[in-house]
Amino acid sequence: MKRTLLLISLSSALLLLAACGGGESESASPPPAAQSPPAGQSQPAAQPQDTAQSQPPGQAGQSSGDGTGQGQPPAVGDGDGDGPRKTLNFAVFSVIDTLEPTNAWDSWYVVRIGVGENLVRFSKTMAPEPWLAESWTLADDKLTWTFKIREGVKFSNNKPLDAAAAKRSIERVQRLAPDRVSSEFFLAESIEADGMNLVIKTAGPTPGLPGILADPLFLILDAEADDASVKANGPVCTGPYKYLPRSGDNINAVRNDLYWAGRPRLDEVNFIAVTDPNTRALALQSGDVDIAANMGNTDVPIFLSDPDFKVEEIESLRLVMAFMNLKGPLADESLRKAVKSAIDLETLCATLLSGRFSPGVGPLPPSLGFGFSGLRDPNAFDLEKARADLAEGGWSDADGDGVVEKDGVPAVIDYVYYTDRLELPLLVEATQDSLSALGIKVNLNAVEYNNLAARRKSGDFGMLIMNIITAGTGDPQSFLVSQFETGAFNNSNSYSNPELDAIFAELKTEFDPDRRSELVARAQQSLLDHPAHVFYAYPNTNLVHNLKVTGVEMLPADYYWVTTNIDKTM
Repeated sequence: MKRTLLLISLSSALLLLAACGGGESESASPPPAAQSPPAGQSQPAAQPQDTAQSQPPGQAGQSSGDGTGQGQPPAVGDGDGDGPRKTLNFAVFSVIDTLEPTNAWDSWYVVRIGVGENLVRFSKTMAPEPWLAESWTLADDKLTWTFKIREGVKFSNNKPLDAAAAKRSIERVQRLAPDRVSSEFFLAESIEADGMNLVIKTAGPTPGLPGILADPLFLILDAEADDASVKANGPVCTGPYKYLPRSGDNINAVRNDLYWAGRPRLDEVNFIAVTDPNTRALALQSGDVDIAANMGNTDVPIFLSDPDFKVEEIESLRLVMAFMNLKGPLADESLRKAVKSAIDLETLCATLLSGRFSPGVGPLPPSLGFGFSGLRDPNAFDLEKARADLAEGGWSDADGDGVVEKDGVPAVIDYVYYTDRLELPLLVEATQDSLSALGIKVNLNAVEYNNLAARRKSGDFGMLIMNIITAGTGDPQSFLVSQFETGAFNNSNSYSNPELDAIFAELKTEFDPDRRSELVARAQQSLLDHPAHVFYAYPNTNLVHNLKVTGVEMLPADYYWVTTNIDKTM
């Protein structure tokens, strides 16, 4: 039975939300839109891949036989005069700052809406598989990768895609996001184009390069376009849809009739920013939108029990985690240990999060493996231990004001969070209550997501919580190194762990999958042994839609939402 909701129109709700920020966390990171490529051969997820290849795409009007729906003829009523125009209204939980793919994580929405495509994409098992590159090989030097660009692909402006165009696109990312590329992804010694062959020579062994190039940051666009035009009007790409001029906080795309892998079924897709979870639920129930992403924990059961809707939900690759800043009171390890031991993660997940999140242990969700079952947190929930840690560290309430202090410094933590993901304020408030009982004062500081990155970089926080994708490149190396290596691009809390840095140094050049798994397991345990982070929970992820929408599929990579498979009955 549907719950009763205030009958506010979506347009009115958007006016009320106009000043609200939206958010997506990086690879994190989450955490995209795409058409499954023709059947290909690829290595299992989290393993380096020496070669991969795929069969030619199916032709329009013919089934490709691979279950992707590629090459299927459009349904009757596709806006060509034989029926009503097919427009998909899709409620998303964040305001996209710009359409410039190198800005923060805006590239995710270029792929999610069906505009952008990469050389490589991910399968259901997070294995890298062919997309705009039909195959790739790794030379014996373990440095030189050759990606064969798929024949017959055009940008939506009718320019052909070849290796030179792919080269310009990747070099554009290097030019506009150099620190992020070098810290989080890879260093290229050279990139060369030879007809349809793109040759990338890395500065050092890079076992996961195909998966790295599947990150939306490396989507392929027409890089001959002016940067200002891309930011204002969106990139010109190869996907089944192409951008319309932007409308406020929303982004819109129409069918790309030049699409290389079969005619898209929809005429138009509108991504409507609805940052409040309750308003997203209202918009879906009222019919203002057809599909919505990231429904709240209390809303999912309502839609599961409603026969007019379908819930697509899977275990995600995401992590809800908090950084503890080592430049304030939390520089003291005894205080950090007490904070961790005071938080009952199992109870929080079972109650506040309605059992739709799994309690956190290390930085990687259990679905990835990597020694998860063998991890042991020396600072797991134990209130008596938390009190003992404070006492042994010299923290006491000497002046009787209810807040413990040490050397005249009170244990006061400024906790920064954003509200676009419903679980974050719940966890932050519960943490505040738990720490208050120990004499640790927590001040809550809600910020707009659009301001979070700057706040994070400035270090102006005591704790800061995020929802992050952990294996956005099909392998956790990029996530782990970028968040936790000394001095790394996304190391927000001045964390430095020499043992961990040594593990990362070996991981970066190791191709053997078993040894890589062992190193990742050791890295996770080292993070637990030297605490500076709270690994709260591993969330499920969901898309909820009415029964008019078909062809929706959730994949572990939080990138592929609008595909040529998606259709809408009228």
